[in-house]
Amino acid sequence: TGDAADELFLDYERYLHISKAWSVIKLVPLRNHVAFLLRLIGTSWAQKLSHKLSAKSLLDLYHKSSWISDADYFISGRNDSYFPNNPLTTNAAINPDCLTSLSLYDLQTYVPEDINYKVDRATMAYSIEARSPFLDHILVEKALGLPLEDKIKNGVQKVLLKDWLSSRYRIKSVYRK
Repeated sequence: TGDAADELFLDYERYLHISKAWSVIKLVPLRNHVAFLLRLIGTSWAQKLSHKLSAKSLLDLYHKSSWISDADYFISGRNDSYFPNNPLTTNAAINPDCLTSLSLYDLQTYVPEDINYKVDRATMAYSIEARSPFLDHILVEKALGLPLEDKIKNGVQKVLLKDWLSSRYRIKSVYRK
């Protein structure tokens, strides 16, 4: 399967959006007060912006902005104390390379708890064993060590994989959106 390729090579648009949003939100002075004032306005856009401005960390913003509902976030125990050494919850993670931190978080949580679980259940139902070559520990280590330019170039995500595939198989459709 191609499981974990999107996480390793930053092929989720949400990584780009969250990274850009966090770089702005963390600079807003007194953002909790601004969030409170926005809640008083009461319109839906003000509520949404208030919700995002109240983020305490990159991880918090990721959950407030992602497909995971707030209820799931707190019921599952996924808050900043759940992963005390997670790079997303420390000040060290608040750097220009937020994308790698988001990718690493998904590799630690979303891939094993969601994607792998579903693939495992589906393949076991038909007595098939699935292989996930992108989860090989050597490939994961190498991919996480790659510079950002090898993963995203001129707005194209998964650029290293797409370049390799198009050169090896002469396939031009790999660059389509």
